[in-house]
Amino acid sequence: MKNGYSKAVLFLASQAITLLGSSIVQFAIIWYVTLETSSGGWVALLSAAAYIPQFLISFFAGVWVDRYPRKCLIIAADGAIAAATLALVLLLPQISQNETIYIALVVISVIRSLGTGIHTPAVNATVPQLIAEENLMKFNGINATIQSVVQFAAPAIAGSILTWGSFRGALMVDVVTAMVGIGLLSAIVIPFEERTETAPVFAEMQEGIRYAAKERFLGKLIMLFGLFIFLCVPAGFLATLFVSRYYGDTYFHMTLVEVIGFLGMMAGGLLISTWADSNAIPKRCWLE
Repeated sequence: MKNGYSKAVLFLASQAITLLGSSIVQFAIIWYVTLETSSGGWVALLSAAAYIPQFLISFFAGVWVDRYPRKCLIIAADGAIAAATLALVLLLPQISQNETIYIALVVISVIRSLGTGIHTPAVNATVPQLIAEENLMKFNGINATIQSVVQFAAPAIAGSILTWGSFRGALMVDVVTAMVGIGLLSAIVIPFEERTETAPVFAEMQEGIRYAAKERFLGKLIMLFGLFIFLCVPAGFLATLFVSRYYGDTYFHMTLVEVIGFLGMMAGGLLISTWADSNAIPKRCWLE
């Protein structure tokens, strides 16, 4: 295996491991609150805590990944997420009231969301550094497939741990996987060119927004992706609440819903990874 490919494979493996732990904890938190409260309000609050901070900090993170070593950003974000999860594990035995536990889960979800908002763009910007341009689409498809497989396995693992183990046990999985992922990533040399001239952060953010608005295809693609997220994410979170109310409050039912959903994502990743010849991509798109 070529050196570039080996680095890319090791990088993808490290991120798949950390993604597995983070996904297990995300499912565990949502399912725990769903079964304990059956409250749409708490589920909505947790959903907002899991996504709004990530959305807001991503504007700054897009600038940071061009200014600072991406490897350091990924490790720092993973470490912060794991530290917040570990703090929750240690805090839970000291909390006696359910409402206090739910508030703590919301606070931890905000911290985890901020870390994810930095981690995701740093990972996405690192992949092109490790892969030649002609193989980039293929590896992006492989990466999407790996993420879908992880997301497919995560609810099954989370459901098993919560059924035969404990909520704290599910949280500890994230701490362990973060340590393994950070260890693997530390062994990879990722080049970094420090920029000699940098504009203010807000100026670069505005420049990026203007560029997206100027490029017709890119602007429409971003709008389409945003609309997809806006319509699909709430349904994904509320599906577990619906199932727990009408089909029984067991982890098996919620696991089944998530597993079926991620089967489609896995199929899409496999399709992209096999259709990797850039010459086969149409030069014009229906979005243009």
